[in-house]
Amino acid sequence: AETNAKKAIEIYDRLGNDGLLSEGYRQLSEIYFNRGDVDEAFKLLDQAKTKAERIGDKSRTIRAQWIKSNNLINMGDYSEALIYLNEAASGAEDLGDIALYVSVLQSVGLLYQMQGNLAKSYEICQKAIKVAEKYGLEFKVAGLNNNMGIISELRGELDEALDKYIKALEVFKHTGQPESITQC
Repeated sequence: AETNAKKAIEIYDRLGNDGLLSEGYRQLSEIYFNRGDVDEAFKLLDQAKTKAERIGDKSRTIRAQWIKSNNLINMGDYSEALIYLNEAASGAEDLGDIALYVSVLQSVGLLYQMQGNLAKSYEICQKAIKVAEKYGLEFKVAGLNNNMGIISELRGELDEALDKYIKALEVFKHTGQPESITQC
């Protein structure tokens, strides 16, 4: 996969297509993260972000920030991850990319959950679910209900947790998402 990604990047570079270059760098960074070469992965994400900014592609810029923040979370650097997540959420909201905005908010909620701030995590998930419901993002609503069920369970609110899990399960069944059903 790495060889093919590098070949694609070479082709995109010869074509002068910064949008595809950004995408190529972002995808190659994922390979490096999975391999454990974090420094190189972050360099590639910075290149992806630079190429996206150069052509004014805010969506690709935001996605690079989001990937960076998720990897910072995996490394345990929650404070820096939160900075990138908040920038990505603000950018996605400004751009009007509602699905991305909801996804980034969900990551913010999960970050607070990992830090043990269950009240803030629940608050962020509620905000995300309201937006997702407003725009008919049924699958996102289900995933957020599942997250809120976990938070409620951790807080000892078992009736609410069960209610959230049931809501999520209904949508997962309705949309035919067997891997998601097993989470509930």
